[in-house]
Amino acid sequence: MGRIKVLFRAIKIAKPKEARDFIKCNFAELAVFAKEVCLLMETLEDDNPRCFDAMLNDLIAVILSPPASSVQVIRSWLLEILVRGIVKIPLPRVKELEALPEVANKRQLLLIRSRGKDKNYFRKQKTATHNFSAPELSCLVWGASCLPQDEYKNWINAVKGSFNKPLDKLYLKWLSSNKASLISKLKRTTLDHPN
Repeated sequence: MGRIKVLFRAIKIAKPKEARDFIKCNFAELAVFAKEVCLLMETLEDDNPRCFDAMLNDLIAVILSPPASSVQVIRSWLLEILVRGIVKIPLPRVKELEALPEVANKRQLLLIRSRGKDKNYFRKQKTATHNFSAPELSCLVWGASCLPQDEYKNWINAVKGSFNKPLDKLYLKWLSSNKASLISKLKRTTLDHPN
């Protein structure tokens, strides 16, 4: 396993064109290396935008079948491909993933909806925050950043009551002041963020 991961890192540096076709042809078999595949796809997609969009059907099928359907970490990294926008997903197709059981996946789906600018979804949730668990709320508010600026500020004010932890108000203020760059932050590494 370690040697294979080293190969993925080397391919990430070399960026051979053949790697894109290899991933497309062998995606289901590569699912056990979901993290490495996601990061490699992200690197390859930077040089050739939208090169993996045709893989959407395969990606959804792999997410919903073993091993991803029973191994949370694999499923999370495969969903990360959608969160980071490596593969674009139309909003109607997001419904195929709504049955995923884990809170971590539900958080990712909120961010995927935001990337797809699902404004109506977030407008409906403004008065339904009680339907979300505490871990989901932070992504719900982040996701709502797809709303227009004034509406987003009003939306945050409307849901403030659901945030009771000591740093929650600071988080909401940060979201409001960084609204324009929130989606782009989903694709950046921790090295890209200032301390």
